[in-house]
Amino acid sequence: MFTGSHLLAQSDMLPVSRTTGVQTQKLLSGKSTLLALTNVRILTAGTVSAVSGSDLTLSGSPALSTLATGPKAIKIISRVNHKAGSTNAYGYSAKITAVAGEVATVALPVTPNVGDEFVVYQLNTIASVLGATNTYGLNAGATAAVSDIVYLTNEGSLVGYFYRSDVSNWRLVSDPDGANQGDTVIEPSAGVMLTRRSTGTPEIFIRLSGEALPGKQVAKIGGSGYSIVNNPFLTPTTLVESGLSTSLNGGTGPGTADVLYLEEEGILTGYYYKTSGLGGSGWRALGDATTDRSDVIIKPGKALLLKDQVGTAGFVLAEPFAE
Repeated sequence: MFTGSHLLAQSDMLPVSRTTGVQTQKLLSGKSTLLALTNVRILTAGTVSAVSGSDLTLSGSPALSTLATGPKAIKIISRVNHKAGSTNAYGYSAKITAVAGEVATVALPVTPNVGDEFVVYQLNTIASVLGATNTYGLNAGATAAVSDIVYLTNEGSLVGYFYRSDVSNWRLVSDPDGANQGDTVIEPSAGVMLTRRSTGTPEIFIRLSGEALPGKQVAKIGGSGYSIVNNPFLTPTTLVESGLSTSLNGGTGPGTADVLYLEEEGILTGYYYKTSGLGGSGWRALGDATTDRSDVIIKPGKALLLKDQVGTAGFVLAEPFAE
């Protein structure tokens, strides 16, 4: 469900520059849900006025130096220089690790051009999404064995967290007696997977409001293994329209191709791009090497679970209807 101004761009319309709305997602008991963080708080926007290594001087309104403290990220939302040899950071996001006046220190994989446009936005934490004291009433307990699990991505691995009710804060599944993890930052371009026990409230609804990030999504994939990738768009697309076949590793079967899991009503289904062999080429579902699945929809509000087979996957998701 989406509400607010300028909700959904249509295929025959120019993309809107600022899309605001409310995302509502249902968490079913006994199921896993891939939660996209489609709505963020954009703090400032403008152009890059100077580049020195990982230090970017930003010309934005309001000024970077006036922003409140808290975890932030920058996203490059245009490419001003299309000449051969120029860099192309369009679509990349990175956490801001230091601020000195109007200079932001970031570790973008690609250096932007002077004149490229940017937005700076507030990064989510476990507490900001789910509440410091478990706002939505996920199953909680003194141990992870009886609790719903919140998974985040860390360099190709899924790291689990749970709400420990006897101490009233979030803990690592691997370290239940450790520190409160409520301030754990959900990294730029990452989503969340929530796995519920077959107990408690049958349906829990999570509501997130804010603005959609503009521009295509270029996600950092942390080596072979599993990554929960954010889908920042409020409009649907399909596997074929997404263009993901050009950035993910294809193969003759799911043993060599990257597998992209989409979730619907708590059920995860894996898809891969088949490059050749018996049954032809194109998008296929696990267990069916012949049926074309190019028209499978990537839905708004749903993150994507990627299994990178060889550690070389990229992830470039075009902004629907904009490119």
